[in-house]
Amino acid sequence: MQHIMIDLETMGKSPAAAIVAIAAVSFDPEEGVIGKQFYQRVNLKSSVEHGGTLDADTVKWWMRQPAEARSEVISDDAVDIKRAIGELGCFILRNSQHPDAILWARGTDFDIPIITSAMERIGITPTWKFWNVRDVRTLEHAAIAAGMDPRTAVTFEGQKHHALNDAIHQAKTVIHIWQTLIKPHQQEPQL
Repeated sequence: MQHIMIDLETMGKSPAAAIVAIAAVSFDPEEGVIGKQFYQRVNLKSSVEHGGTLDADTVKWWMRQPAEARSEVISDDAVDIKRAIGELGCFILRNSQHPDAILWARGTDFDIPIITSAMERIGITPTWKFWNVRDVRTLEHAAIAAGMDPRTAVTFEGQKHHALNDAIHQAKTVIHIWQTLIKPHQQEPQL
């Protein structure tokens, strides 16, 4: 599979935000398949020690979330940020066509800049090319313009604000839109 959906849970909104969870899902929008999954809780202290920042409004927002969501960001099985990011890089390399992985996120101004900034701070090179980054929101907007409602077309499963559940839902949304809007217009290969 060439496509990877990424989702982060963080303690801020800036590119330097401290990361507390990383998730990724491989998927194939043309075939409509969800592949392998990656999820790792990140130790907040480690994230801050490596330059991650906290935003008071985001911390307050987390405090207002249901207990199940909050427990994900303070879990005792969280790992060092270097390990989590290294494992994410390995996941992308194993589950995409490197170096042509297509990396998706819901918005190009949050997850990708944050993970890229964290990688730079710890000296790891991204395993994707910046021109292969895609935005779920742009695809959703196109679907709405075509008369679809992607927010209701794909049912969310699991706890919201859990990075893996969010990544899976976003991948399923891309698959649904792709299968509905794009696939019918693709030409069959000529034999």
